[in-house]
Amino acid sequence: MSFVTVAICTWNRAPMLDRVLTHLETLRVPPGTDWEVLVVNNNSTDDTDAVVANHAGRLPIRRAFEPQAGIALARNRAVAEARGDIIAWTDDDAFPEPDWIEKTLTALERFDAEMVFGKVEPLWETGRPPSWFTEKYRGMFALIDLGGPPRVVKEPHVVGFNVNMAFRTSIVAKIGGYRTDIGRGRMAGGEDIDLFQRAHRSGVAVAYEPAAVVRHYIPASRCTKAFYRRYTWGGSPNHLMLLRDESQRVPKLFGLPRYFLRQQWPYLSGYVRALLRADRAEAFYCELKLIRLVGLYWSILTRRDPKGVQHRAGE
Repeated sequence: MSFVTVAICTWNRAPMLDRVLTHLETLRVPPGTDWEVLVVNNNSTDDTDAVVANHAGRLPIRRAFEPQAGIALARNRAVAEARGDIIAWTDDDAFPEPDWIEKTLTALERFDAEMVFGKVEPLWETGRPPSWFTEKYRGMFALIDLGGPPRVVKEPHVVGFNVNMAFRTSIVAKIGGYRTDIGRGRMAGGEDIDLFQRAHRSGVAVAYEPAAVVRHYIPASRCTKAFYRRYTWGGSPNHLMLLRDESQRVPKLFGLPRYFLRQQWPYLSGYVRALLRADRAEAFYCELKLIRLVGLYWSILTRRDPKGVQHRAGE
């Protein structure tokens, strides 16, 4: 019999958290499965604790507290506090389908997997995506749709996001917890990508289940080009650490893998061509790739790339 901990980390999003917890009341849990909802308060200053308490009569809910700011720290707190042998992750702005737990558990069993991730669809605040949105931007919005049937994922570059993933807690002893040097700032991220990369390198069985669906709320404030310019630049140190860990034994040029640099140069000519044909969506996509490249070198020059350290859960 499985015990599932649905884990949510939150910081100052009490109204949205209330909506999410209300939605979780619709989840269907397979017979014989124990479960809990664990909300990690990452030092919020709003009514987060009151929101959690208000749902205590309708959900098997608990609250944990992580005083130090940082999403990776909060996730490690969840791992340390979870009672389940399986942790199913989602976010404080995400809405799983009612059969989400059922589909996730089925995939874990069907593929004898240790990690599984599912499809993430957008829930636009404005009701529609920004005018420049194309399928190329799905990853930037933490949206996932690999297409095709459920399957075992063996490609090392194919990863999921914490908004819709689950793993058996036994893998923590094998690959460690979330790296706290990556998910440190409020705008930081990448700690989930790093976890998947380490899982792939360690031979952890990873599966994709498109029927396990989560809808991710995307506010209008995150649908501007200015936001993604800032986000891409600000995430450069984290991206540098992920890139270096992924390619430790490959030839490098000026601190970056040569294969990676070869992949970047076409974006310069692509940017010019897109401008000439007035393809604003493609031009912006190429622009972000170039911002990332400059940001990586800026991180190297200014030493904004702290050495990667793997942390045990709860540290």
